[in-house]
Parts: sequence; structure tokens; C-alpha cells
Amino acid sequence: MAKLIQKTQTQLLLILLGLALSACPNGGTEVEPAKVDEGGHLILPNNIPDGGINWNEINNDGDGGVEDASDGFDGGLSSGTVFIENLSPATGALAGGYRVRLNGYGFAPDMAILFGGVAADQVLFLNTRAITCRVPPGTAPGPVTVKVELEDDWAVLPGGFTYFSPVNIESIAPASGSTQGGTTVTLTGEGFHEEMMVLVGDRQAANLVINDNTEATIVTPPGPQGRVDVTALDSFGESTLGLGFTYVNDLSVTELNPSWNNVGDTSLITLTGTGFTQSLTASLDDVALTLTTFIDDEHVVLSYTSDAAGTKDLSIDNGFDSQTVENAFVVFDEATDTDLALSTVFPNSGSLEGGTSVTLTGNQLDNVTTVTFGSSTLTGGNLEIIDSHQIRITVPAASAAGSVDVTVASDTSSAVLSNAYTYLAGPKIISLSPSYGPQEGGTEVTVNGENFTDTMAVALGGAPIADFTLNSASSVTFTTPPGAPGYVDLEVSENGLPHLYPGAFYYESELSVTSIQPVRGGMSGNTHVSIYGQGFQGLSSFEVKFGGYIATEVEVISDNLIYARTPMHEPGVVDVEILGPQEQTVTLEDSFTYFDPTFMVGGTRGGPVDGAVYVTALDAMFGYPIEGLTAWLGTTGGNQYVATTNALGQATLSGPDIQGPQTVTVGGECWENATVVDVNASEVTVYLQYICSSPPSSGGGGGGIPPATISGHVTGFAKEFFDPAALGTNEIALAVVITTAADEFSGTPDPGTANVVFEDGGLYFIASSRVGRLAVVALAGVYNLETNDFDLKQMGVRRNVHPEFGVDLVDQDIELTIPLNQTIDFSLPDAPLGPTAGGCTITRVIPFLRFGGEGAFSYASGVSTTQNLTIDKMPDVPGEMLSFVAGTYTTDKDGLLTEEGTAITTEGSTIVSGVGTDWDMTDFFGFPLVVGRIIVIEKPGGGGFAGTIVEAISATSVRLSAPVDFSGSNLKYHIGSPDMPKSEIVQDGNGSLLGGVTIQPVMGFPEPISPSPQGVMHDRMLRWKAPPGQQPTFHRMYIYGFNQGLWSFYVEGSRTKVPLPFIPDTVNLIEYGEGSGPPHDVFLGGYIWQHIAIYSPEVEFSNFSYLDIGSAGRRSWSTQKTNFVVSSENPDTP
Repeated sequence: MAKLIQKTQTQLLLILLGLALSACPNGGTEVEPAKVDEGGHLILPNNIPDGGINWNEINNDGDGGVEDASDGFDGGLSSGTVFIENLSPATGALAGGYRVRLNGYGFAPDMAILFGGVAADQVLFLNTRAITCRVPPGTAPGPVTVKVELEDDWAVLPGGFTYFSPVNIESIAPASGSTQGGTTVTLTGEGFHEEMMVLVGDRQAANLVINDNTEATIVTPPGPQGRVDVTALDSFGESTLGLGFTYVNDLSVTELNPSWNNVGDTSLITLTGTGFTQSLTASLDDVALTLTTFIDDEHVVLSYTSDAAGTKDLSIDNGFDSQTVENAFVVFDEATDTDLALSTVFPNSGSLEGGTSVTLTGNQLDNVTTVTFGSSTLTGGNLEIIDSHQIRITVPAASAAGSVDVTVASDTSSAVLSNAYTYLAGPKIISLSPSYGPQEGGTEVTVNGENFTDTMAVALGGAPIADFTLNSASSVTFTTPPGAPGYVDLEVSENGLPHLYPGAFYYESELSVTSIQPVRGGMSGNTHVSIYGQGFQGLSSFEVKFGGYIATEVEVISDNLIYARTPMHEPGVVDVEILGPQEQTVTLEDSFTYFDPTFMVGGTRGGPVDGAVYVTALDAMFGYPIEGLTAWLGTTGGNQYVATTNALGQATLSGPDIQGPQTVTVGGECWENATVVDVNASEVTVYLQYICSSPPSSGGGGGGIPPATISGHVTGFAKEFFDPAALGTNEIALAVVITTAADEFSGTPDPGTANVVFEDGGLYFIASSRVGRLAVVALAGVYNLETNDFDLKQMGVRRNVHPEFGVDLVDQDIELTIPLNQTIDFSLPDAPLGPTAGGCTITRVIPFLRFGGEGAFSYASGVSTTQNLTIDKMPDVPGEMLSFVAGTYTTDKDGLLTEEGTAITTEGSTIVSGVGTDWDMTDFFGFPLVVGRIIVIEKPGGGGFAGTIVEAISATSVRLSAPVDFSGSNLKYHIGSPDMPKSEIVQDGNGSLLGGVTIQPVMGFPEPISPSPQGVMHDRMLRWKAPPGQQPTFHRMYIYGFNQGLWSFYVEGSRTKVPLPFIPDTVNLIEYGEGSGPPHDVFLGGYIWQHIAIYSPEVEFSNFSYLDIGSAGRRSWSTQKTNFVVSSENPDTP
């Protein structure tokens, strides 16, 4: 009897293993460390968080790989079953009332969420990893602790959310002013207060007056021509009116080209000058000109149709200022204007020093040989004769101010324009003393220079000085008005001749820090920050510190703005200090928060990109950080944002122009490259595979952990099935006991050979179980010793079992109470089958019993060559207890095992015979290769049959899991594994299933366009056509080849093309450490492009985890590969 039992156990284990392999969504293929197999398949390591990985087995913490803060990883403190990873967004206005999303693990319906102890409302449970709520009002600006709780489950994230004060600028009037500053403008908005700072561009405005909390006035500082932001900020808030103010140069015209036309002509006139705008209007006398082209603020093109002969005055208006220029243009009458004549000189005045470029307009000027200004004569190369009506010259210097005649002469005649040009003696600044004083004004200064008069205009920082004192022609004094902190210009002007002394006076202010932007950054440092305050330009030397550590790349941009990069610091809230000379130190307390950007389950998060992207690279095999990799932004290879990962596997890519979606790539020598394409997420964590021959060691060692074991008795064998009188010859009753897996895509350890029970009350023993909460399932049936058929009859379940490593869990008795007598019909109406739909040969459905947090269990499957199939021996349970992993698969391509010989079938039999077949092939360990694979047999009249092989009887005989439905001989067949192309789906049951189950949508296959199958890659671009039917929400792609590296891509679902980023040029300048090096590129050789199109309606590309895009998180997905060639050693060099 003992030998019989041992034989039965061995045979039964083989059969059950075949069933298990057939019910395995991955086709029963164990995944090895990263490599490419002989068939060209990409082989993923079996503990990357994808492809059916049991994260409980990897980390043994039951939290999906998220460690709590006590272990030094990301996330806050918790009760152990729920964790908060981060909030998105992590900042908001003090008033509350807006929604945020909490990301983490273990969330449940009815959870309470608190911000600084105040409960949020409108809590919406999305799934166990995401929950949203409406933020309550805060009590004060600054960071607060966020907490979630439900009965005994809780988690906190200290400083997880930062309240901002509601400073808000809504409008500004006027919205433009002089580049010299000095324009008084009114701000309207809310939350205005005396402590706030207002910046116009990057400089602080002067004379801030708070009328009330909704209105304030300022005086603009000097600024460059163009539109700039207007920003109001304080310690915890910032409001920016983007491009809200326009600086305009003083309006002037220095040249018209051409400066003439004939009566009735239409001419395009180019104006050169300053202060031009796109709203510029102009006229010549009373005829309006049409603005045809705005080039820039110094050049415009106008269209003019003349009406009458004569000189014309030009009038212009830029919307802020207006000016009229006399005698700027000449209209000629061709019939009467035939003699040498000079009509105008433009401009008609300039400095005594000369050097002014002027245009002479007249008639017959192409014959002129000399031009005389007063007593100075110009000839030859000093004359630029443009045409018969225009000459351009540079005015010579004069010895005294006043008007002079201008004469033009040819060999035969001359013409004079009396008092045509006026030499002016304009004022000139030589020095100013003192050159600094308080921003409140009141400093008496003396200006030394030349040609000063009591009628000249004086302005300091754009503010007019009306009450200056003229001491002499070379000296004036005045008292400084209040001004914007920092350096300002001094300007004097008369007769249209201005003289500017740049940075003449420094308005001093008390050193202070008002705000830091952004208010948080990664713990690895290198975050580019803007520090706002005043008095910065007055520091002769200083340091910036974050939490006591010195910042790097400190740069003073203006008196009110410093750029810096944060140093490394452990997570937490820190002070920001500026330490100047002579103990000048200012501190903004608790103003910057360091956080750990590592996302232990991989993916993207952190909210929209606003100045920084934090990249973390983790080893896909062991989970530890990878040091010495290169991370970069963009695709051109010339991007300035390149960094190497540190010992934490982190790299910070940060700068003021990093805004919005970014393409992020990280890789290195012997490591996979990974690219996340156009993602608007500030934190990116990727798992990378080691692709060289010897992976780095994970450390550890030792004797290992004793397994968890489970034992108990099985009772309740139904007499109607198992009474000896009811059993046939060679039939015995038995039950097999197996634990649930963590989910539909996870496996279980080998239970050993003592998990089979042969009698009511018999003892089972599971020699190795996964740990954590699970269920133990007993399957009872009648086993035929002759045919090896196992006819299932009953099921029993033991719920809420908690095995632990090193613990023998006993008395886990199971009662058989559930009959297995139901048949379920399945339909996959949109499943792609046949050569025109991707080439798939079979459909398959695997039902899973789900036990909530105790896992999932499957023991049956169905396969077919059509879109319809049937599975029997199912329990009569509500549909909500079932889920289905289904799809279409290809068995005759890469998954093909054999098609040698022909097949013979007998209707109703589970045995298939063969002629000339080789079905007894085994692997290295002697296991039959055909077991668990699919046999597809062509029917004589068309169509086909598919079945799962559960036993290899001989080289010419196999046993299937279900009987064949036709008889035939000399039949074509093939045996293979479910492989690519394949399209799969996970669907939950609902209600009664006895009427049949329709499974959809099954994803179609994107059509590769470039490179095409067996084609050549061009312009480093992957292109494809969207699949028919259901559209993907996510693409995951790989490029790999034999000894050619591995490059993975994470792509948003609506895209149909992806560029391969160029390797940055700067990698050649990086000093890599031992064992590190630059990332690999694609070079000459053959490659495979593997494309997984994923539909998961809850996935957001900017906020996904590997659990979301792995098999367990998907709704449906298709997988295919394309072979292509790179034909150049340096493909498409930028």
C-alpha cells in the first residue's frame, strides 16, 4: 500500500504540475535574471515589480515593497498595514477647499484623513494605493502632518503637506512703463500685507504702499525691454502675474529706409529706433501708415502710399508714448524734380562730438561728390550713396554748438539746405558721490560732469529729480528719493541728448530673506532654488546654508534674488540661513523641506515638473540603489541637465527652465537604459536590470530562514463520490491541499509530497508555504490509477491562516463543503485570432477564486481555437468571488516546441496518439517538456482543437486536461507554449455566471511602422499605428539584442512614436568610479523591439507605480515583438 501511495503521489504531482502550468498566466515559464534567450526573448528577472511578482515574498512586509520611515526608506510612520508615500500636490492655499491625492498602500474605504489634526472631507477611495480628499482650511502657513486612520490602522507623514498664504495678484495698472523704472502702478488682488515683497522681473519694487488687503501701489524698478512677471511673495506664499508688466524703451526714430518715394507710389518703409510695439501706429502728415511687419522693439516695417509731393512729418504712437519727427520723409514729383536738390537731413541734430548717422534726402544725389556740414567737408568713401534720392553719412564733429548749413555738390552744380543740422552740447556725467544710501531715500549726492544746465532733466532709477541744485555747469546736487533696493542708473538729458550712468547709485536695504522657492527638494541635494529677500548685492562675501550645510553654485542675480543649489541633507524641515561678513546673518526658519524621492514600488509621482526632476535607480534583481549611473533630460544629447546617481541611487536634475513634461533617461555601463517619455512628474523611480555576465552580489549568505509549514486534517469526503462501493476498478479517493497565491500572477513555494490525503480525516502537511495571511484549499476527487485521470468532485477552504517563517502551524483542518459541479461558458468576442489579427492561434481562460486579502487560487483552465470555450468542475459561488485571466496567444512561433509527425484523436478521449512524434523529450532534470504546453490539432474539415497536456505517456502518447471533441488520424498538429504575439485581460466576475461570461475588451496589436518587421531603424525613432478597438493607456517597450544591451521605455498611451534619446556629449567629461561607465547606445547589429500596449483605466502616466503597470494592475494588454536592424555604427548622429 505504501508503494502504491508513493507511486500515486508522484503521478498525481506530475498531473497537478501540468494543470498548474496550464493555469499559470505566464505560461509556466520561470523567469531568470536579465538576458536574451536563444529565441530572442527578453527575459525579465523574477523580482522586478512586474510580470506577476509576489511582493510579499520579496520584502516579507506585506506592503507592496514600501518600507516605513523606521527602516530609513520613503514613507511615514504607520501601524504596519497602511502607509502614506506622498501627496499630490503637496502644497496648497491656507483656505483649503481643493482636492489632493494621497499615494501609498493599504488604503481602505471609510478612512479618515487629517491635516494637522483637522479632518478632510469628501474622501474618495480609489484603490488600495490611492485615495483623494478635499483639504480642510489650515490654521497657519507652513508644513503640517498628514494622517490616515481607520479603527486600528493608521499612518502619518510628517510635513507631508505645506499650506501657503493666499497672496494673490489679479491685475496691475498701468501694465507698462519705462525701462528706466519709476512708473507708479496699482496692484489688485487679495491677501496683501506689509511684510510681503513685490518683484517686477527679478527686482524688488519700491515704495510699496498697502491700501488694504486687496490693493497696493508700487514704483517699478528699472528693467530690460519686454514683458516680465510681477510676483508677490512672503514666507509661505507666492503669486505671479505671468508677463504682467511690459518695460518699454523711450520712443525714438533714428532712420527711415527708404526716406522717399514718388507721388502715388506705395512703399514699404523700415523704421529703426527704440520703443516700438506691436500696437504701433504711424502717419506721414495726415496719411496713415499700415504696420505690416513687427520685427522687434527696434525695427518695424510700414506700408505708405503717398498723395502729394513735399516733405512729410512722421507721427508715431506705441500705446505708451507718442512722438512727431519733422521733415522725416520726402515725396517727389518725377515730372518737375529734375535738378540737384537737398530736401531733408534726418535726424537733424546731434552731439558736438559727431558720430551721428544721418540720411540726406533730395534729388539727383547719385551725382554728388562732396557733402559739407558747416566748415567740414566729406568726400569719397565717407559718402554712402544709396540711390539718386538718398545719401547716408556719419556727421563730423564740430567745435561749437549751433545750427549749420548742409551743402551737397556734384561736378557741375550744388545745393544748400540752410540751418539743416544743429550741433548740441548735451550734459555728461563723470562721477557721483556718495554712490550708495538707504532705500528710503534722503541721501544728498553730488554729481560731477559737463554741460549741466538748470533746464536739463535728471532721473535716478527712473524717478524724476525736479528739485536738483545747479552748482555750476559741471556740478549738481540733489537728495535721493525712495527707490528699489539695488543698483540704479542715473540719467541726465537736454535737447534730446541723454547721458546714462549705469549702476550709478546703490540703494541699501537691511539684509533679509523673505521666501524660498521651491519649498521642498530631494534629500540628495542639487535642487535649484530661488532665495528672495533684499540686501544681497551689498554683501561682499557670504554663504547660504540649508540645515547647517553649505549650498553650492550660489549666484546673486539681483539685490532681491539669489540662485543656489541645495546640499545633501536627511529628510525633514530645515532652516535656511545667509551668513554675511561681520556677523550679518539672517534665517528663515523651517522654510525648506527635504524628502526622499525614492518610490519603492517604482514609477512616477510628485506632481507636475516645476524646476526639478528627481530620478532614482534601483537594482531589479536585489532592490538596492545603483550608484554611478547617468541620468539626463531630453532627447538631443546636448542637454545641460546631466547627473550621476549617488550611493542612494538618486540624481537631481534641476534648473529654472525645467518646466512641464520631460523625457527622463537613466542608464550606465552594464545596466539597462530606461526612458520615461514626456512625463509631467517630478519624481521618477525605475528598476534597472544588470546586463553583463556576472551580476553584482546582493551580499548576505548563511543558512537561510526555516520555512513556514502547515498541517491539518481533511474531512467531509462525500459518500456519493467516495464510498468504496461507488468507486470503480483502479479508482481511489484523494484530496490535494494547496495554499492560495498572493494574487493571480504570483506563485507559491513547493508544498512537498505530503499534501495529498487518501481518506476522510487524513493528515496533510505543506512543507513550505508563503508567509502572511492566506487560505488553504483542499481539492478532492477520484483518481484512476490506470488512466491517471483525476475527476474533481469537492472543495474545502480554511480561511485566515497566518503562517510564519520557522513556525509549524498545526491543526489547520479543512472540511470539504463545496461541490465542483458547475459549467461556465466563456466568450471573447473581440479577441484577435488568426493571421490577419496578429497571428494568435488559441484563446485561453483561467478562473481564479479570490479570498480578499488571503490571496487567489486557480486549479482549472480552458483553451480553444475559437473565441468561445467552456470550463467545467467549477464551484457554485457568486461571481464576485471569481476573477479571470484570459486572452489570445500564439503557440506556433517563438513558443513552438514540436510539430514532428502526425496526431491521432478519438472523440471523448483525453489521450492523443502520435505517429513519428517526439513527445517524450525532457529537460535537464528529466521533466517532460510537453507537460503544461498546448497541443493544437487541425480538424479535417477545417477549424481546430486545442488542449492542455497534463501527462507525457510516451513518445507517441500524451494525456490532455479535457477530452478531444472529434476523431481523426494523420492530423497536422503542433505543441507550444502560449507566447507572443499575445493579448491578455484580467476581468472580475459579477453576479451569477451560469448564463455565461463575456470577457472584453481584449487589446488589439499596435502595427509597427518604423522600423518595420525585418526593416532598418531610421532617425532613432520608434513609430507604430494605434491598435484597433480598445486604445491603450500606457505603453511599455524594450529594445534589446544579442550582446547589444537593453533599453526600456515607459510611454503614455495616446502616443504613436518615441525617440531614442542621444547619449549626452558630456558623459565624456564625467569621471566615473570603478565599475561604472557611460550608458550604452544602439549600434550596428540586429535588435528586437518588444511592445506591450496596456489598458488600465485608473493609471495616470504622471502618477503610476510598477504595480499599476505590472500584470496584476492591468485590465488588458497585448505583447508583440519586431525584429529590426541598426545599419550604422553611429546611427543618426545629432
